[in-house]
Amino acid sequence: MKGLIIKDLYMMKKQLYFVYIVYFFFIVLFAFSKANMFLLIFPVLLLTSSLINLLYYDDLYKWNILECILPVSRKTIVKEKYILVALVLFFSPIIPCIVYYIINKNFIDTLNLFYVQLLLSFIIPTVTLPIYYKLGYGKSRILSMIIAAFVGGFSALLLNSFLLTKMQEFKSNLSNIFYFVFPIIIVSLIFISYLISVKVYEKREF
Repeated sequence: MKGLIIKDLYMMKKQLYFVYIVYFFFIVLFAFSKANMFLLIFPVLLLTSSLINLLYYDDLYKWNILECILPVSRKTIVKEKYILVALVLFFSPIIPCIVYYIINKNFIDTLNLFYVQLLLSFIIPTVTLPIYYKLGYGKSRILSMIIAAFVGGFSALLLNSFLLTKMQEFKSNLSNIFYFVFPIIIVSLIFISYLISVKVYEKREF
């Protein structure tokens, strides 16, 4: 599994230079504007979508066929992708949140932002990866773009000042439940998606 992770990290380093530039550009833009929260949400969503798009190169170079003859199980192959996605998505909100905290000096709001970014970013891979293992990159890419557009629009609406105020009032009343349940929701989504991916990939024929 270590070799598979190294391969994917190398592909990320090689293919995502532009995404990294855009990622930091939007963070810097927020630092100067200090107003539009979507500027902190968008780079995380962009990185998430770009991470899924790396699957294109696996299909392009027929890596999946070669991968299946390696001395690793298909379950391990799927597990590696989920570990990679989880690592990247867990760390991707950290820099935007640090910038937000430096500007606002509010730990609770920063934690809320971190949770929102995690939830929004995990929606795309948890839905897309099972489709990818079942049908390949083509259809999963279309689905990924649709989900990214939906999540982007939803997050923009969610960060509207009126809705954001209502959310804060709701969380102030149920803050303990919110912080306890939220990680469980994220972990459950990932685990269910992983089980589905393993099941469909073990039955897939090339």
